[in-house]
Amino acid sequence: MEVTLNSEKHTIDDNSSVANLIARLYDTDKGMAVAVNNTLIPRDKWDSHKLADNDDVIIIKAAYGG
Repeated sequence: MEVTLNSEKHTIDDNSSVANLIARLYDTDKGMAVAVNNTLIPRDKWDSHKLADNDDVIIIKAAYGG
């Protein structure tokens, strides 16, 4: 299935969760916030929140500095 992640199309496995997507693309999940279809997904729901075809996912990573 396909999802849009930060404005880029990605093909992922069916029944992938938010946690699966993050693990596939990032070394760590520290300092991240995730929204799916403009709804913030709490960190404790990442494992259980299943993505659907054509979902729009936004991942924001905190950055150090000033």
